Amino acid sequence: MLRKTVIVRVLVCGAGVQGSFLAATMHQAGIDVILLARGDRLRDIQLRGVRFAIHPSTEVISVPVPVTSDTAAVSESDSVFVVMQKQQAIDLTPTLAASRSDNTVVCYIGNNGTCDADYRGHIPGD
Repeated sequence: MLRKTVIVRVLVCGAGVQGSFLAATMHQAGIDVILLARGDRLRDIQLRGVRFAIHPSTEVISVPVPVTSDTAAVSESDSVFVVMQKQQAIDLTPTLAASRSDNTVVCYIGNNGTCDADYRGHIPGD
């Protein structure tokens, strides 16, 4: 039986704790992932990678996740995970809508307890 290899590019928008860990985990698993970051966080990841420790260990792991500040990466991605504070995610939605292809899957991940209710009306086609 032949296995078909499918290459999927994943964009993780948001380089906070959750987004960085998600991108680092995907990168370690061999998934083609790029992390969208900005400002000091962008520069820190460029220099030192995504750094974290898994409790109870104090060993700091550094994962060299590809990182960008260019939202054009949306158009080059098959899947987009938006892992940001609610207002930042809503502010990014028009950029996602303008850049994504019909095959791009966008998933909003948040901890606001309202599922997608806060994003309805901001997501194209909704």
